[in-house]
Amino acid sequence: MSPQGRWSLRPVPAELEAHYVADGWWTGATLGASVAGWLAAAPGSTVNVHSRVHPSSGTYADIDAEARRLVGLLQAAGLQPGAVVAFQLPNWREAIVSFAALAMGGYVLVPIVHIYGRKEVAFILQQSGAQAYISPAAYGHVDYSAIIDQAAPASLELHIVVGEGAVTAPPAGLRRIAWSAVAEARPVGELPVVVADDVCVLAYTSGTTSDPKGVIHDHRTLLSELRHMGDWITPGKPNLMGSPVPHATGMIGAVLGPFSMGSDIHVIDRWDPGHALEVMLAHSIGGGTGASVFLAGLLDHPDFTPAHAAHMVQ
Repeated sequence: MSPQGRWSLRPVPAELEAHYVADGWWTGATLGASVAGWLAAAPGSTVNVHSRVHPSSGTYADIDAEARRLVGLLQAAGLQPGAVVAFQLPNWREAIVSFAALAMGGYVLVPIVHIYGRKEVAFILQQSGAQAYISPAAYGHVDYSAIIDQAAPASLELHIVVGEGAVTAPPAGLRRIAWSAVAEARPVGELPVVVADDVCVLAYTSGTTSDPKGVIHDHRTLLSELRHMGDWITPGKPNLMGSPVPHATGMIGAVLGPFSMGSDIHVIDRWDPGHALEVMLAHSIGGGTGASVFLAGLLDHPDFTPAHAAHMVQ
């Protein structure tokens, strides 16, 4: 059974749906077409990854080109629109490219926060029926390749490995390739047509009370959430995101929010308040989104100065 036939959202009463449509919260827009349009509208806006180990800087045009190659690679591997693709990456360029590509390719995105270990990852991949998985070989305390080697579900066909680390031989029936293959892939031009009430994102909770729970979004619900949360992004000044791109706050605050406004993106892959303070002054950062611990870490740090405070004042 296809993912679209396997999952469904709770029926919405007709009068409530009509209200959402009339007020502009629900439209016929789709995530992939929206992302492609936003990237094309602001090709010179920048995407900046502040990392001690994997820094990068580029433009929306660069993200669009790499995303279209990733879609081409997935299509060449036999993954058609509607296939379930998981990605588990720190806040690196490849996380933003993966998000854009999976949206543009019409796949069901399964974003997994990079700190989740074997129990959570194995459960999420199994329950979602993921057919492809994008991750580093290892990062921090998590050995992602080992998780796949030991607990890959039968549905998994492809593992794309990002960054440094050996691309080891995978279990039988699974193909494992390096992200560098994306550069050799044929980029897609015309994007697949999808329907606004198809499932586009399956986002899992942390599983603190039991197994992770998959939160199902179709294109209408996710884009309406973006419209509701547009005020997360501080207008007129660069924002820095420490929340992971695969988390709900990072998905909106680090990717979709800035994309929708054509804003420069600044993300940091490991929350180090001292490093974040350096980035603030170097790039005139004045805002951000995340848990209160991020703000507290900045305000309490011995390197916090009046110059930092001035950037944070509206």
